[in-house]
Amino acid sequence: MCSRSITTSGAPGPTPTKPSSHRQREFDSNSQLYSYAVDGYVYAQPLYVSALSIPAGRTNVLYVVTMEDSVYASTRDSNITYWHKQFTGGGITPVPDRGHHRNNNLNIHGDVGILSTPVIDRASGNHYVLARTKNTSNSTYIQHLSCA
Repeated sequence: MCSRSITTSGAPGPTPTKPSSHRQREFDSNSQLYSYAVDGYVYAQPLYVSALSIPAGRTNVLYVVTMEDSVYASTRDSNITYWHKQFTGGGITPVPDRGHHRNNNLNIHGDVGILSTPVIDRASGNHYVLARTKNTSNSTYIQHLSCA
């Protein structure tokens, strides 16, 4: 069961801090460790898993999902794409941004594929993503929870 702590205007809550009390960290062009080419826009938060067991041993993995219904797993330590899974092909495409709404007031441009951050069950090793697809042969739209 999930519990939340809610603070109302009359209850004591966290003390706001002044912007001047936060240290600013400046990044230069040398702070980027790696860059990865992906097939579409990334709206979801990347997911980082440390010390993941793979056939080659243990490694740190970065999972990235795209609006083109793709999932990428890249080794964080060596800049190698470990695997790439697509939920499209054979007449199945990501949903066009105007395909499921009459107007586009979502601030999304292009396709609407995997929009949310994936979830990993470390105990079972399953990766879950919510993919949105369109079957172009009969114009049906499908939203499904899939194991990557």
